[in-house]
Amino acid sequence: RSHLARDGALAGGHGGSNARDIFRSSGQMEKLSCVIGRGRLVMINFSQRNLNHHDADLIRSSIMSNPQLSVLKLGYNNLGDVGVGVIAQAIRNGGGGPREEVPAATVRTGIWSRLSQTPRASPSEPPRQPCHHPSLSVLDLGFNNVGDAGCASLAGNAVSRNPALSTLYLSGNAVREAGALALASAISGGCGLKSLHLTANRVGPAGVRGLMRSIAEFDVTMQMARQDRENRVALRAEQQAGATRSGDDEGQAGDDDDLSRLRGFRCMEELYLGGTQMESVGCLAVSNMLLTNLSLRVICLSDNGLNDQDLSLFSQSLSRNRELPLEVLRLSFNKLTCVGVETLMNAIWGSKTLREIKLDNNQIKDRGAQLAAVVLTSVNLEVLDMGFNRLTIVGIKALMKSLAENRSLTTLTLSGNILDTNASKAVSYALAYNRTIRKLYVDHCSLSYAAQRHVAAGIVSNSNLALRVMS
Repeated sequence: RSHLARDGALAGGHGGSNARDIFRSSGQMEKLSCVIGRGRLVMINFSQRNLNHHDADLIRSSIMSNPQLSVLKLGYNNLGDVGVGVIAQAIRNGGGGPREEVPAATVRTGIWSRLSQTPRASPSEPPRQPCHHPSLSVLDLGFNNVGDAGCASLAGNAVSRNPALSTLYLSGNAVREAGALALASAISGGCGLKSLHLTANRVGPAGVRGLMRSIAEFDVTMQMARQDRENRVALRAEQQAGATRSGDDEGQAGDDDDLSRLRGFRCMEELYLGGTQMESVGCLAVSNMLLTNLSLRVICLSDNGLNDQDLSLFSQSLSRNRELPLEVLRLSFNKLTCVGVETLMNAIWGSKTLREIKLDNNQIKDRGAQLAAVVLTSVNLEVLDMGFNRLTIVGIKALMKSLAENRSLTTLTLSGNILDTNASKAVSYALAYNRTIRKLYVDHCSLSYAAQRHVAAGIVSNSNLALRVMS
């Protein structure tokens, strides 16, 4: 599915059938070790290198030796739970604090759940505070055969109480309910995560529900802490009325308030849950979370079998929480019709933040396209995907009429909808008047030679057309 590539792990490198042999040749390893030892790396891309848990020591050395490392790409390998456990431990100890050696027996058996807890030397000794890697903000472990044990190790060692790590890619792994609940526990305790990618993991309804509860609770905690800080500042300003210091400096509000204790931690802003098998129970949990959330900007619920009733509840949450700064909404590969789309369009009407909607591979048909066309007049969308929705000339005409007058849309996808001669004339009309569209996708639209000529005529007749990509 196309959204797996868009929402999944970052890819890189030039791997192939002999990539592992090349990567581990003595000459290459010597050069690599030399570069790693200099301690100057800010990004490492080991994607598509056919790595497994035996290579985790090299990755651990890379993390520990480079304090300025901010991006670590390990997507499309086979590190598994054991390899990920070693990496998580390296991130936990990467700041030079108290280090915890990985038990050899644990590595051999792959039992990493115990590492999610901070070990103590004795019952009377207070827990040692981890000193996480100071700079690592992006960690890509997508498509690495990571299961619940590896996810639990990441949650306990690399995510929990770590203000540096802001983006975690776990798409395309084997994370299930237990792994999701481990992440939920780390989020509720405070962390720096702003972007979480769980696309194509069988998290299930209970796992999604646990995640949503933790995200909602921590978001409310941060809101209350900010409100408390504002109240303290206002009170101090009143007390110091007439003095030269007005008390407006937020940093002087007091180092013992809740916001100071949460310094460095962040609320979730991007959540990718495509293909997580959340079902209606999980979607309801997402809807409930949105009722109080003031941070989420991107949400992907693609390929979850959602129906119109699920979307209706979701839309109600959007309607009730107008302060939600939602910018991107992806609902591809579901079971939505024009009935659900109507509730969604009513909910987002007049939105000042929404910039992207993807509704491809549903069953919204012409009525859904007409509703989307109307919304384009009130929402400054930049990306709209209506591909593979069984649109006919009726829906295409409505979209094209709106596009001709639109001044915000830059990307439009109509792929998979039949564009006959009449529909292509409507497309030609829109292209003749629009000035903002830069990318137009009409793959698998059965464009005849005559239809292609109409589209081409619209393009060449508009000297102000911004079109750069047409597929």
